[in-house]
Amino acid sequence: MKLRKISSLTILAMAFMFVAGAAKQAKNTRSMLLAYDSTVVGNHLPSGSYNIWWQTHSPEATVCFERRNTLVATAAGIVVNRGKKYAFNEVVYDQEPGRARVIRELRFQGSSKVIVFNQ
Repeated sequence: MKLRKISSLTILAMAFMFVAGAAKQAKNTRSMLLAYDSTVVGNHLPSGSYNIWWQTHSPEATVCFERRNTLVATAAGIVVNRGKKYAFNEVVYDQEPGRARVIRELRFQGSSKVIVFNQ
């Protein structure tokens, strides 16, 4: 009887940890449209819709770009708090003449934190 109770509690605790982990993962995930072919930390990204998720390492972050259920690129960035919440998801590009657009920053709707990429 005690074994059954311990097993039930263990399963319940594991389920809670899984749900909490999934909620945290969802918090660090956004769908974004890249309007232009671009690069991020040397990785080419064709224009289109991406799922972007990241894991922070205070203040560093590892950012993954997924398109059509395929991981396209991984890049290192820095999380910066700008002190104002953004109304939309935004991609900030930089472009030099004759070169591809470079993603410098990702801004997220409802958050004052942005991810900055140093190329």
